[in-house]
Amino acid sequence: MKHRSITLLSLLLAAAMAAAGCSSSGSAASVFPSAAASSDPQERSGISNGNGDPVKHADSSAGTGHITGSDDSSVSIGDIPSITAPEAAGSVSLSPDSPQSGGLRIEFFDVGQGDSALLTCDGVSMLIDGGPKKASSFVFSALKKRGIEKLDYLVATHAHEDHIGGLAAAPHAADIGRAFSPVLTDTTEAFRDLVKALKEKNVSLEVPAAGDVLPLGSASVEVLGPVSAQADNKNNTSIVLRVTYGQTHFLFTGDAEREEEETILNSGRSVQADVLKVGHHGSSSSTSYLWLRTVDPKYAVISCAQGNSYGHPHEDVTSRLRDAGTEVLRTDQCGTITCVSDGKVISFSSEKTPSGDPYAPGSGVSSSGQKNEKKTSSGAAVSSGQSGAGSAAGGYILNTSSRVFHLPDCSSVKKMKDHNKKEFHGTRDEAIAQGYKPCGNCHP
Repeated sequence: MKHRSITLLSLLLAAAMAAAGCSSSGSAASVFPSAAASSDPQERSGISNGNGDPVKHADSSAGTGHITGSDDSSVSIGDIPSITAPEAAGSVSLSPDSPQSGGLRIEFFDVGQGDSALLTCDGVSMLIDGGPKKASSFVFSALKKRGIEKLDYLVATHAHEDHIGGLAAAPHAADIGRAFSPVLTDTTEAFRDLVKALKEKNVSLEVPAAGDVLPLGSASVEVLGPVSAQADNKNNTSIVLRVTYGQTHFLFTGDAEREEEETILNSGRSVQADVLKVGHHGSSSSTSYLWLRTVDPKYAVISCAQGNSYGHPHEDVTSRLRDAGTEVLRTDQCGTITCVSDGKVISFSSEKTPSGDPYAPGSGVSSSGQKNEKKTSSGAAVSSGQSGAGSAAGGYILNTSSRVFHLPDCSSVKKMKDHNKKEFHGTRDEAIAQGYKPCGNCHP
């Protein structure tokens, strides 16, 4: 009788538990809803151009001249499809698959012939490069106007003046958390200026390793390269970063050329991205077919100056992007380009109304490195540039005051004061790497 009472009590208890919805395994249902993204890399949903106010940048550069901009020239780029990343998300967590924040914001600054991008997420910020030295005041004012008192990360992708010349202004505008570079020493003046500015804030450069991951609010930034910083070509020492926010991905490549692209692909790390910051300003030395096919971007951003003497972007690259069905936005046509992700949808806005064919090559140097010539009103052929790696037969004349280099027979050389005049017999690239810019009259 006693045994039967216990059995009956057990049955009643089991029935009560079943009615309450408890499982025999003791597991509880997840408090977060599940979410899954498309597993097909080619499956993308349709577009949002953002419903917020257009972004205004009064401190953006226009073309190759002074860094200027307008407070009321912003325009939203409409009819841009939204992007769904191909990676499936198992369960939703607060970070990073379901970001609970105002989103990831990326500003591709128009710094002329150079490169600079500001990333912000949940109050955490990262500045990738700072354009050429003449963009220093722009970088300073851009950080001040955005109320950035601390840059959590400063990244010098590689030691070329058109990427780090303006970075030295950043430590004067904001505190710096950590600063990264592929090298700790370099002979260029731009690099020395950066190290000096950081030292004044008691910040030392760090060399990141491929595979490192940095938190950027509820976004994450993975270092893909350089796999090795021992390359002879400084471009191939570029720090390459893949930013992940929710189901969206962004790839920043510095000036990485084919050799570094191949090394990163061989490392086996994922390079898939919805937005690609095109390497080396659209030079034919970067963005190889294999790289582009593997990254598979829906959008590409090219940072270059209008009418630059290198002919960026080169036709080889713009043709590849067109063939890949990748939509292109360029700072020489749009001014500063702002990209916002909510973790699923990416929207764009620009400082200026986009003008011209985004797939049209630059007008300076052809992709083969040959000079493009244009005729003056008198019909005389005038060179608009020359191969970046080449050097003039008679060398160059440096103006150590204005930081401009000239051909020896340039009319400006005759007006130069002797104590500012210096002969230089290195290559064009070496002159630029030392912080000098080509003369706008003789186009060395």
